[in-house]
Amino acid sequence: STWGKMTGGTMSTSLYDAEVTASVSTTTGVVNFTVFANAADLDNPVIAFELSSSIGEFGAQFVWNPETSGLFSNPPPTQFLQQTASGAVLVTQQNMTQTGCYAAAVLEAATVGRELYLSVANGQSNDTACVMAVQRAVDAVVAAAQAGTDT
Repeated sequence: STWGKMTGGTMSTSLYDAEVTASVSTTTGVVNFTVFANAADLDNPVIAFELSSSIGEFGAQFVWNPETSGLFSNPPPTQFLQQTASGAVLVTQQNMTQTGCYAAAVLEAATVGRELYLSVANGQSNDTACVMAVQRAVDAVVAAAQAGTDT
């Protein structure tokens, strides 16, 4: 979210680096961000978000806003915090009408809203698989945050 109203911007992609960089101009300043996929663990990939801004947009931040997945028959997602040694991880669990679930884990680095890690895991068949999906997603964002974005 930004303080000012958006007035323009630029965006570029690097397929080789699996990275998107962007600059958004607002009525109060500029917000720059980079988003990249960290494929160090192919079983539990993490998307990293980094944000910087001019003084006028100092309060700009990433906000996780989950919505119900594609099928309207699925129940709404639930959110809860899971405490880890690296801090609180926001977990969104979307149960599926048929069977299984999706779990998304979001961990903000110490600079709130300025560095964020996201991982999504799928649990198929039963409640135990969903619990394991939550743990895989949480473990992935914790490991990514500990490694940092410079690796």
